[in-house]
Amino acid sequence: MISPLKVAYLYKQASKKKWIPKKLEEGALHKYFNIPEDEKIPTDLIDSKYKELQEKSKGDKKLNVKESKLFKRLHFAIVMRGRGRDCSRD
Repeated sequence: MISPLKVAYLYKQASKKKWIPKKLEEGALHKYFNIPEDEKIPTDLIDSKYKELQEKSKGDKKLNVKESKLFKRLHFAIVMRGRGRDCSRD
């Protein structure tokens, strides 16, 4: 069993790190939807594509590699929108 002090230390160390990965491809959704990077992507466009891919993956069906990557990017955009943060990495 891990001591409470060790848990607190690990939590403090984890909170110092930036949790947004450095290797995110910036502007990938903008390229996919053909929207200039200086404009915001409409939320209804993100939601509709996310739901479409979600329906496609239901049951025994699986997404191919490109669809899976797009699904993860859309999910990340939805999560970041929900947090009310800017997704940019300074």
